[in-house]
Amino acid sequence: MTRSEQAIQADIVAALAKAGRFAFRVHSGNVRVARGYMQLAPEGTPDLYVLGFGWLEVKAEQGKLRASQVAMHARIRAAGERVETVRTVADALVAVLQGGV
Repeated sequence: MTRSEQAIQADIVAALAKAGRFAFRVHSGNVRVARGYMQLAPEGTPDLYVLGFGWLEVKAEQGKLRASQVAMHARIRAAGERVETVRTVADALVAVLQGGV
């Protein structure tokens, strides 16, 4: 059974919290509100931000990066920030606690 990205994200946030790290979900795009739309983070922004580490893009088992994500990852790296694509809790823990997937 393939797990959803949202379920994997929640497990990653919980596992990182147990490891003493603070991670939170970042929503991107637009959302409808009472008087129109509210702009969230720019399209392609990775799913999770981990303080003291950088960004994690979470993909399900067969998930692929969209063009907007590839472009945003390049912008993040060009700005000197770290971004890793992970598929499991184990991938995320290795990336954040050991410096890479």
